[in-house]
Amino acid sequence: MLAAMATASLGDPAADYVARGNAALAKGDASGAIADFTSAIAIISADPRQAASNPNFAVAYANRGAANLAIGNMDGAIADSTQAIELNPSLPNAFYVRAIAKQAEGDLDATIADCTKAIELNSAFANAYVFRGNAEQAIGETDRAIADFTKAVQLQPNLAEAYVDRGDARRYRGDVDDAIADFTKAIRLSPGLAKAYLDRGAARHAKGDLAGAIADYNKSIQLSPNDPIAYADRSAAKRAKGDLEGAVADSLSAVKLRAGQSP
Repeated sequence: MLAAMATASLGDPAADYVARGNAALAKGDASGAIADFTSAIAIISADPRQAASNPNFAVAYANRGAANLAIGNMDGAIADSTQAIELNPSLPNAFYVRAIAKQAEGDLDATIADCTKAIELNSAFANAYVFRGNAEQAIGETDRAIADFTKAVQLQPNLAEAYVDRGDARRYRGDVDDAIADFTKAIRLSPGLAKAYLDRGAARHAKGDLAGAIADYNKSIQLSPNDPIAYADRSAAKRAKGDLEGAVADSLSAVKLRAGQSP
């Protein structure tokens, strides 16, 4: 998760805490980052003059929101991002973090609105286009979703996940060949991306390429062996190919995984 940078100021201990929190967040230590951002917020809150003028106040809230998101605290992420936006409505990351948390809570309209604001503030924000595209696809706005995914890969051509998402949208629209091309591009960019194989398998199955579909499901399972969807999809492909014994075995594996058991 991208963090807003601290504004350096000689003799400003809050800036030091924000900088240290950013470093902790970059290393994956979200809990340590939260502690540092909280210290920065406490220091600034204690001085009304700083609370009114110190730019690190908004940054500390925005970045604590990102850290809360990293640990799955959606309410905290929304509260902190909202406070950051109230203090400084020009922070695109605050809108983006809130968008992710809102999507996790199922509020897709708010997700789209926040991503749109993040894009208005930073027109090169590729991940905001991706996230808005996912929300648009979820509400049936497939053409808009594809446009956003396309913009994302124009801005960041190596963003493998955006090709997967565009491939899914294209497959949903019935453009199976274009979808397969997108999944293949994602695999070239990120050969370890299990979802790209899984979704290309589904597209190949839709075209009647059962051997290709099963090969993709095999690779997806190799990369992500506890994904019940991959076993269920491979079961369907094997059944269509006439391998009933293999289909039953995969179906049982999917059931076991959904029950929390080993396949």
